[in-house]
Amino acid sequence: MVSFFLLCALLLSATEPACPVSDFLFLKTVERCFLTHSSPEYAVEEEDAVENDRTDDALTHDLADGANLRSQLARLQQENTQLKQQLHDLETTLEITTDHNSAIEAQLQAANQRLQIEVAERRQAEASLELLTIAISLRNLDLEILLETLRDHGDAIHDQWQAKVKVATDLAGIDSLTQIANRRRCDEYLECQWQQMTRSQSPLSVILADIDYFKQYNDTYGHLVGDDCLRHIAQSLRSTLSRAEHLVARFGGEEFVIILPQTTLEEAIALAQTFHHCVQQLQIPHTHSPISNYVTLSLGVACQVPHVQMRPQRLLNAADQALYAAKQAGRNQIASAGLILPDW
Repeated sequence: MVSFFLLCALLLSATEPACPVSDFLFLKTVERCFLTHSSPEYAVEEEDAVENDRTDDALTHDLADGANLRSQLARLQQENTQLKQQLHDLETTLEITTDHNSAIEAQLQAANQRLQIEVAERRQAEASLELLTIAISLRNLDLEILLETLRDHGDAIHDQWQAKVKVATDLAGIDSLTQIANRRRCDEYLECQWQQMTRSQSPLSVILADIDYFKQYNDTYGHLVGDDCLRHIAQSLRSTLSRAEHLVARFGGEEFVIILPQTTLEEAIALAQTFHHCVQQLQIPHTHSPISNYVTLSLGVACQVPHVQMRPQRLLNAADQALYAAKQAGRNQIASAGLILPDW
C-alpha cells in the first residue's frame, strides 16, 4: 500500500509542473484512498461523514423549502387581505347604489330630458338657419335682378332722376347747374321788390347779361366744358354783389339777370362795368369768338321807379332791349335803356 502511495508520488513528480491547488487536491485524494484501503476504521468514519453530509444537505434543502413556503404563505395572506378589502368596497358600493337607486334614476331621467331639449333646440336652430339661407339667396337674386335692371336701364333712370332733381330745385328756387337762383325765383323776387319799391317809391334796376357767341363755344369745347363756363361766370357774378338784397339768377340758357333794389341807373351801370371786367379777368379761352380770345359778356341795363299802374315785365323788356342794342353794337359792351318813366 505504501508502494502504491509512493508510485503516485512518483507519477506526480514525473509529470510537467501544474497548478499547486490541483496538486494539493490530487494528493488529498490519494491520501484518502490510501487511508481507506489501509484502515477499516477510517473507511467507516468516512462513510459516516458522507452520510452526515447528505443529511446536512437534505436539512438545508428542507430549510430552504420552508422559507419559500413561508414567503408564499405571507404573500397569499396579503392577497387574501386585499381581496377582503375589495369585497368590502364592492359590498359598500352595492349598498350605496341600492340606497340611492331612485336618485340616480331621477338624475338619469333629468339628463335624458335635457339632452332631448338640446336636440330639439339644435334641430330648430338648423331649421331657422336653413330658412335664413333661403331668404338670403332670394335677396341675392333680387339684388342681381336690380343690378341687371340698373345696367340695362341706367340711362333712363339717370334721366328720370335728373328730371326729378330739376323739379325739386325749381321748387327750391335754385338752378341745378349753376347753383344760383333760377328763373322761378327771379320772377318771384322781382315781383316782391316791385311792390316794395312801389310803396317806397325807390328805384329798381335790372341788368341782363349774355355770354357772347356761346353756341360757338359749345360747338368748339363741348357741352360739358360749356356747363363749367356757365358755373364759373355765375359764381363770379354772385361774388361781385356786395348787398344782401341784390340777386343774381340764371335767366335761361347763357343769360343772367341781376335784380338791384334801391339802386339808381348810375349805380347799376357801375355794377355792370364791374361784372364785365370780372368776366374778362377769368380769361376763359374762346378761340372761335370773332371779338376776343376769351369769353366776354354783353350787358343791358334799365332802371325804373315802380308805379302801381306799371308791371315789372316792362322793366325786363327795357333791359332786354338795351342788351340787344349792345349786341348790335358789336357785343362785349354795355348798353343802357336809361331811366324808364311812365307813359303819362
